[in-house]
Amino acid sequence: MFRTLAFFVGLVALLACSIAAQEWRLSADAVAPQVSQAQLQSAYDRIHPGVTPASQLGTLGLDTKAAAKLSYLGVVEQLMPANSYGFDTLDPAVQSCLEAEGRCTAYVFAPARERTKSMVLLIQGGRVAYKAMRGLDRGGNSARSA
Repeated sequence: MFRTLAFFVGLVALLACSIAAQEWRLSADAVAPQVSQAQLQSAYDRIHPGVTPASQLGTLGLDTKAAAKLSYLGVVEQLMPANSYGFDTLDPAVQSCLEAEGRCTAYVFAPARERTKSMVLLIQGGRVAYKAMRGLDRGGNSARSA
């Protein structure tokens, strides 16, 4: 009796894990970014730091649920210079974000197929505080713009 019960409990647990894994894979596919390089550049050109509300990003074709959301340490890795002396040379919006720690959100938007450029947005106080386009230029060299 106990063996039969243990067998059925194990079977149900295995089935539940299988369904959960399948749903997780499908949900991961559903949030893959569907933005092209041209759409990303167009959205970048229409974003004005300090003015554009974060709620308007969807109308620009940017889905924050599909973007990579950076932790505080991710923001430091992406935007902080190699040494702490460079902190004073950072854009004031980046300095404010790094000082605000928990009150600043960073997103990285990258095209679905062409991974040549990506856009980093810092959101603070409900507005885009900073934007930067990163990636490779036509010569294959690393490029940054803000």
